[in-house]
Amino acid sequence: MLDKWYNNRMNKISAFDLTECFTTWDKNRDKFIYDIRKIYNSNRLTLVLGSGVSKAAGLPLWPDLVKALYNDLVLNKVVMDLPDWESLKLKTDELILQARYIKSGFGSPEAFFEAIERALYSKEVFMKNPLISSIGRLCVPTRFNYIKSVISYNFDDLLERKLNKYNVEHKSIFDSNVEFLESSLPIYHVHGYLPQHIKDFDNMNIVFSDDDYNRQSSSEMFSWSNIVQLTSFKDSGSFFVGTSFNDANLRRILEIVQLNFQGVVNYTVQKHSYDKNIHNQDIKSLLYLNDYLKESVLNELGVKVIWVDEYDEYYSIIDSIKGKS
Repeated sequence: MLDKWYNNRMNKISAFDLTECFTTWDKNRDKFIYDIRKIYNSNRLTLVLGSGVSKAAGLPLWPDLVKALYNDLVLNKVVMDLPDWESLKLKTDELILQARYIKSGFGSPEAFFEAIERALYSKEVFMKNPLISSIGRLCVPTRFNYIKSVISYNFDDLLERKLNKYNVEHKSIFDSNVEFLESSLPIYHVHGYLPQHIKDFDNMNIVFSDDDYNRQSSSEMFSWSNIVQLTSFKDSGSFFVGTSFNDANLRRILEIVQLNFQGVVNYTVQKHSYDKNIHNQDIKSLLYLNDYLKESVLNELGVKVIWVDEYDEYYSIIDSIKGKS
């Protein structure tokens, strides 16, 4: 099986042609945006929001959140110097384990959730950033069209605040007991929901450390959050924004969809790996090869990629979805 996987990857690498890739990427970009627009016009589009959306507003990414919580724990529990995180150079799997230690260190769930809230909203949130604004505009229903639902992997309430500004009726859903009206846009927080200034931490459930991820991917395979994702992804109408696809549970659900539902296609927008300041052609080609291989894996998961050179292009793509099909 490993030999087959290796040979498949080597065939893809040997077939890599940079000029051909540019041509294909440009052609696919227009086609995929057109396809997403058609899905939106049929009221079947689900937005899937990853950590990149929160980062654009100044909120910490998960690794930075783990470090902030550790610093919080140190300052409140023991007397010692804060660690130099850059020198530690912890890998992602080490941070996941560190996250479990931190959660245990706070003692009670309420203390832990309060610390997450402090870390999330400790700095000013840039609510006027173009990415959350373009997503908010897309969620404003027109006379004939609307977004079917939103799936968010983020704890924060950025989208809810933006929709309040746009007077869009919505409902945040973070467990199976939350009910909503058909006229409301459902926002599924599948990793939990922690809005700013929350007063009640009862029944709070956050997917933060390895035990949470393990539970979600095994014993809670048929949990409401997994069912929501599975149902949305199988309907060929999901558009991933700000999502890295590093979440193993997300990839597993996409694989289940591909194995059980033929012809399913979802979409994402991704920024190319290369930096415009890199002028070495060999390095550029290597980075483009990385994008090519990443795209091949996402295609195996039923996800078509719209490539952009700059993050600014995200906004124009999202705004264009309400255009004519």
